[in-house]
Amino acid sequence: MPTDHACHAAAQEAARGITPVRVVLAPARRPPAPRPQDEDVPIVIRQYLDPGGIYAHEREAPGSAAPEPTSTAMGGIVLVTFLDGLRADLTGVIAEWYADLLVRIPHALSVPATMAPELEPPGEPSEWAALSELKKLGEELLTVIARVPPSDRMNQLSWRLSLVEDSFSGALRRLDVPVEVSVDSAAEVASAAGSLFGMQRIG
Repeated sequence: MPTDHACHAAAQEAARGITPVRVVLAPARRPPAPRPQDEDVPIVIRQYLDPGGIYAHEREAPGSAAPEPTSTAMGGIVLVTFLDGLRADLTGVIAEWYADLLVRIPHALSVPATMAPELEPPGEPSEWAALSELKKLGEELLTVIARVPPSDRMNQLSWRLSLVEDSFSGALRRLDVPVEVSVDSAAEVASAAGSLFGMQRIG
């Protein structure tokens, strides 16, 4: 069964893997643009009069604002969302799981879903709550997987995780996440999921 340490490590790995997606879906807020009535004031004077205020962004390089980090709790919820795909595949309802991803992925990252703008993203759970849910789901999946003949168990699990990974990547692309980011992030989350079952990605 997944240990608390394994769940924590997997959630952290998933958080790192999904961070580029969060940057796309919730780009860092930049300071406001200069007020129109002040545009005629020379920049040197503006910086002198307001060294840390609304004009500070004019001294920054484009894209220098750092995005908020993705928490371990968010990584845990993303991993739960991913592993729900494995459960859906095992129970024959993977199409329903896939249809929900366009809302579940943004909400897991505390971002509004463009497919359901009327739904507010749920509040970020505590790390303890997220990891508890992850551990419970991991134990449930291991119980189901244990019913597969030992000779075929790891092979089936590997292919099912690959199917979920490809579906997850496809959902990210439907959220307008660039292809390379989608593929890399889905692979990282899949790797985190596999680690709960003692699997290690090669390469």
